[in-house]
Amino acid sequence: MKVLVKNKDAYRNFEILEKFTGGMVLSGGEVKSLRKSQGSLQGSFVALLQTKADRGELFIKNMFIPPYQIKNTGGGYDPEHPKKILLKKRELVRIQREMNNKGTTLIPIAVGLEGNFIKLQFALARGKKKFDKRQDLKEKAQKRDAERDNKIRIR
Repeated sequence: MKVLVKNKDAYRNFEILEKFTGGMVLSGGEVKSLRKSQGSLQGSFVALLQTKADRGELFIKNMFIPPYQIKNTGGGYDPEHPKKILLKKRELVRIQREMNNKGTTLIPIAVGLEGNFIKLQFALARGKKKFDKRQDLKEKAQKRDAERDNKIRIR
């Protein structure tokens, strides 16, 4: 998948348990705007909405997609309107089952191209505590120092 828009905070603030990929229902102008890598996943989230039928539907909310051509956009365009995510029924049932666990949430990771289709990669995640984040930063610093030492030894 060629990544167009990425959520940089996803790996820092959440522990990723499982990743999913699904299509999105978009208008033509939104597709053109995303192909130019315009858009933001900052502050967006995936919501599971229950309908009258047995299975629910997934929507991504607060995802910002600017208009492709501002002058040609109609007056009623909302750049943050909820966009429906298309998944297979068995994936949706699995997500519903996992969402019953306490502390799990769905977060968007990236929007990208698979062939000619725009797909959303999102994950079932659990929020990290402050000490987990500190531990990750410590490990990252140790790894960086070890690589630097190896580089010096090689010379």
